[in-house]
Amino acid sequence: MQYSDEYKKALVDRPRENLPPSDWKGRIRVMYFKFTGAAAGGVNAIVAQLPAGRVRFLGDLSYMINSAIVVGVGWGAYRQPNTSGGYEDVAASSNGIDAAKAAGAANLGSALTATTKVFNSEEGVDITLTLTAETDTAEGWIAYAID
Repeated sequence: MQYSDEYKKALVDRPRENLPPSDWKGRIRVMYFKFTGAAAGGVNAIVAQLPAGRVRFLGDLSYMINSAIVVGVGWGAYRQPNTSGGYEDVAASSNGIDAAKAAGAANLGSALTATTKVFNSEEGVDITLTLTAETDTAEGWIAYAID
């Protein structure tokens, strides 16, 4: 019998490995957002914040349902644990989750490997949009695994 890596670590191997909830038996949470730009030119917006700790962004379950053009979906700068027990800064990425979304329903995460990304942060991670027009409206939801 063959097993997924996670199944094998959690249930087959001895000693068993305690996997984080972002990878095994976590709960899916959803954050709805609606944003209408009010500035001249392109707009950068924070539309949600993932909680602190280890969180897996789920691109195939995250959707943009209303937008003329979104140039990028990314994250703001945050701090993550390092190997020496402290924290290190992680740079923002304006299109690290998705590079371009046109009008209509579309899942997010095409810029990610396997459309997921694990964030491990000290104080949470802002999810950002870059819109092309000042009055563009973006609406959708962000899904993530935690607990």
